[in-house]
Amino acid sequence: MENKKNKKGRPAHHRKDKKEKTSVWMKKQVYEKLRTRAKNSGHSYSQYCEKILLTKQPVFYGQDHKQLIAEINKIGINFNQIVKAVNEHALAKGLTKVQVQEVARKGLGILRSIEQMIDDRTSHDL
Repeated sequence: MENKKNKKGRPAHHRKDKKEKTSVWMKKQVYEKLRTRAKNSGHSYSQYCEKILLTKQPVFYGQDHKQLIAEINKIGINFNQIVKAVNEHALAKGLTKVQVQEVARKGLGILRSIEQMIDDRTSHDL
């Protein structure tokens, strides 16, 4: 049996800053957003995520988050009802295509504003 003291080969390398690989599942949109932010900050993706994880406090969504989703869902339902009413009114009143498109643009503007508010609120949580 070979003695451990006579073992040949390269000695074991003991690093103080040994790194561990980890995997995290996330939505593709979130992943792309993090990648872009990391690139814009001049850091690697790993460095950027590490900094966020160590400096930000985690946010766990509770009942308030569920209520927000319910409210957003109601807004979407209302918006669909408005679009339907505009289309029906347009047909009944003989509105031009341009007039209907203008109403649709305003409605989309409102939806984009809501989306931006939600995105701003959730991006603080990253």
